[in-house]
Amino acid sequence: MPKLPIEYQRWKGIVNQMCQFKSEERYNIGDVDIIMENLYKGRSESMSSFSTDATYF
Repeated sequence: MPKLPIEYQRWKGIVNQMCQFKSEERYNIGDVDIIMENLYKGRSESMSSFSTDATYF
């Protein structure tokens, strides 16, 4: 396995599971879709907690 860039380290588990040799041990596309949706949802929720009243120059 190639080393993942630091910004993708939280995806290491899903990438490793997708690369399993035996098909019964790999995630299917439905599993990946659900996991990625949850990762995105968690990211967007954490981004919405930032204050939006800052003034930018």
